[in-house]
Amino acid sequence: MNCKKVGRLLPLFAEGELGAEDRRGVESHLAGCPDCRRLVDCLRRAEKGLATFPDLEVSPALLGRLKAIPRAEQKKAKSEIRTAGRLGFLRLRPSLQPILAGTFLLLVFASAMVFTPAGGRLLKTLDRQFHLGYSSVEKLYAGVERLADSLNSKKEEIIVAIKSTSPLSRDENE
Repeated sequence: MNCKKVGRLLPLFAEGELGAEDRRGVESHLAGCPDCRRLVDCLRRAEKGLATFPDLEVSPALLGRLKAIPRAEQKKAKSEIRTAGRLGFLRLRPSLQPILAGTFLLLVFASAMVFTPAGGRLLKTLDRQFHLGYSSVEKLYAGVERLADSLNSKKEEIIVAIKSTSPLSRDENE
């Protein structure tokens, strides 16, 4: 046995509550380990010292107060369980709190936009600006298509012009 395993068994060994096999293992370890022997001696002295203390009678009032402690803890635990039932997902995942706060603010803003007269005017203005912007994009896209078409029609002319100005093509003709 090693010191770590024996260390867990020493309190039972000192009180004489170990089984025969474990007791023999601890005894064989103690024969070769002075540190564990000192620890057993210390445990035995502490047990003898505690045995000299007189038994005290606990007053009924103190006993009643001590017994009330677990009941108070149980009430507190039940209260926490009820609260956790309602808002438990916030306690389990605090990372959701900013997301839920942002969602709440978004819903407040959206309801203000939909259900107030100023919000309705703002929505109409935004809709008008969106359609004006969309119209501008359509015009720009149409202009780009016209430019691409005109470049395609001039493509052959540009290729011929480039080939005629190339120094390599002159050398081939000469």
